[in-house]
Order: sequence, then C-alpha cells, then structure tokens
Amino acid sequence: MKKILITGSSGYIGSHLCKMLENDYEVHGLDINEPLHPVKQFNHIDINRLFTTEDEYDAVIHLAALVNVSRSERMPIQYYITNLNGTMNVLNKIKTKNFIFASTGAAALCESAYGISKRAAEDVVKEYCTVHNPTPYTLDSTTSLVAQDMLLLILMGLCITL
Repeated sequence: MKKILITGSSGYIGSHLCKMLENDYEVHGLDINEPLHPVKQFNHIDINRLFTTEDEYDAVIHLAALVNVSRSERMPIQYYITNLNGTMNVLNKIKTKNFIFASTGAAALCESAYGISKRAAEDVVKEYCTVHNPTPYTLDSTTSLVAQDMLLLILMGLCITL
C-alpha cells in the first residue's frame, strides 16, 4: 500500500482528504492541531519550527498553510513565515518521491500577503524539486482535477508535471 503524508491534515481540506484516501492508501498526517479524522500515524508538528522525521513517503500532499486573505494583510510576516518558510522546512525534512503543493489562484495575482507568500512557495517548490528530484505538482483553485484524482494519476505515473 502506498504511504501518503498530508500536511495540514487537521484542516478542512486535509481532514476530508484523509477520509477520502484512507481505504486505498496508508495515510499519515502532520499538523499543529489534533486530527479531526484518524490516520495511520499522526505527527504533531509545527512546520515553522525545525523538525525531523525518518519516514519516507510515496507522496507528500502539502496543505499546511495560513489561508485567510484579510488576516494576511494585518499580519503579513506570519503568512510569509508559515507559507514560505514552513514549506521550505517540509521540503527539506520529509523524504518523498512526489510532492503535491496546494497553492491558490491568489498566487497568480499577488495582491495580498497571502497570494505573495503562496507564489513564493510555488517558486521554492519548483526550484527544490528541480535540484532534489521529487516530482512536483501544484494544485490551485483553477485545477480541474480533485486532489484524489490527481494523486491517483501521480502514483500511476500518468500526470503531467509542472
């Protein structure tokens, strides 16, 4: 069974994705909050802090982020720290063959700290994966495939990369 790590597994999308994938994959979660849906293994980790893990995954679905656009305007530095530095920590500390990054349509516009932080994280993911070889994929609000379908295509080797 393929082993999948979902960062932000306790969030709205993450908890639903854990539930959707549980019958077909060994689902592991990583979040600062307790899981809303049970997973095979849960890692209580703040991606803003340095952490270590020895596990290797067939895919990492990186959902962990701060996502409130209006709040990002009041506290932009926290959004840069979490959405950019947190993403870099995940890339550097978790071994995977495939890295799926959940971005946003706001990254194309870059009109808020949220959009800017997600666009910068997209660029870091592309650069990191070019150098270190995990296959990168980005999902955003304009993606026509749902995450489960995208994951299935990735694991079957049928998905077009960035």
